[in-house]
Amino acid sequence: MDCLPAHGVTESLAKRRARKIVVCWTDPSGYSGACWRALQAIPEHDVHVLCHSPTRRGVETSFGEEILRGVSHEFVSADQMADGRFLAGRVVAQSPDVVFVAGWMMRSFVRLPTVPELRNAKFVLCMDTPFRNDIRQFFGRYFLASALRRLSAVFVPGDRAAVYARALGFKPEQIYRGLYAYDEQIFNDRTFTQRAASPAEWPRRFLYIGRYVHSKGIDTLVAAYRKYRSMVPDPWSLSCAGIGHLSGIMSQQEGIQDLGFAQPDEQPAIYAAHGAFILPSRYDPWGVVLAEAMGTGLPVIATNACGAAADLVRPFVTGLEVPPDSPARLANAMYWFHTHADKLREMGEAAIWHAKPFAAGRWAEKAAAIVADLV
Repeated sequence: MDCLPAHGVTESLAKRRARKIVVCWTDPSGYSGACWRALQAIPEHDVHVLCHSPTRRGVETSFGEEILRGVSHEFVSADQMADGRFLAGRVVAQSPDVVFVAGWMMRSFVRLPTVPELRNAKFVLCMDTPFRNDIRQFFGRYFLASALRRLSAVFVPGDRAAVYARALGFKPEQIYRGLYAYDEQIFNDRTFTQRAASPAEWPRRFLYIGRYVHSKGIDTLVAAYRKYRSMVPDPWSLSCAGIGHLSGIMSQQEGIQDLGFAQPDEQPAIYAAHGAFILPSRYDPWGVVLAEAMGTGLPVIATNACGAAADLVRPFVTGLEVPPDSPARLANAMYWFHTHADKLREMGEAAIWHAKPFAAGRWAEKAAAIVADLV
C-alpha cells in the first residue's frame, strides 16, 4: 500500500491543527507588533491583524510601518474600520477560530459576533478600562450587556481592569490578565549592563517618554521638576522624549531637554543614558512604557493613576508611587532619588525581575492559553 511521505503527513497535520487568530485593532504600536510576532512564532498559531496604518494622520505618534514586520496584516482606513459590513467581510475571509477585538468603542467590533458566518468563532474583548465605580460605569454595564454576552472572554492588563470586568458581568473564569507587554528584544537587561558597566557613576538624569498631553501629566512633571531644582544645589537634568500639543511648556525650562519622538529601536540608548524614569500620568489605563523602562533596569516614579503601577511599582524596591496632580509629592520623590542615588542600581536590578512577567514572549503564552481554552 502506498504511503504519504512522513514530512507530508506532518505538514498536513500541522495545517489541521493550526488555529486561525484574527486581531481587530485600531492604532498599532511597537509593543503590540512585538506581541503579535511572538504569538505568530508559537507553532500552530496563524495570526492576522486588521488595523490602522501606524503612520496615519491625526494620531500623536510617528511609528514606522516596520513595527509590524513579520506579522500578517492589512491596513484599514478609519472609515473602513467603522464600516461593519466591510470589517465583517475582511474577518470572514480569514475563517478565524478566535477573534481578538480592541475594546467596545468601535461599534463595528462588538457587532462582529452577530455575523452569521462567524457563529463558530470565539470572541475575546481586549479591555484596559480600570474600575472607577462612577455613574458612567454604573450605567455602562446595562448599555453594554447585550454586546458583552456574546463574548467568550475578556483580556485585561491587570487587577484594576479585572475588577471592572467583573462589574460588567464577566465570570472569573472568563477573565485573563496580561493584555499589555513590552518588547523584550529591544528593552532588556543588556541596557542595564551597559549602564552599570559605565566607568562613570550611575547616571544622574531623569527621563520621561510618552505623549505630551494633559492626561499624561506633562505639565505636572514640569512644575515638579522646577520645585525639585529649588530643593538641591546640584539638580539632575530631565530629558523628555515624545510628541504632542503641550510640547511648548518645556521650552526655555532650565535643565529640561526635549528629545522629540523616538522610535522603539532608538529608545534603549536613551534609557541607558539615564538613571531614573518618571511617569506622571493623570489617567493611564496601564502604561507599557513603565514596564519598558523597568525592563532596561531603571527604577521608576509613577502616579497611582497608572494601572501598571499597581502591578510593577514596589515602594523603595523598584521605585516610588505618588498621587497624580501633585507637583509637591512628585518633587519629593525626585528629591528622594537624588539623595539616595547609591540605591538606584539595586532598585534597577529589582525592576528587571518585576518587569519580566510583562514581556512580549510571556504575552504570547497567555494569548495562546486563551485560544487553547476557547477552541
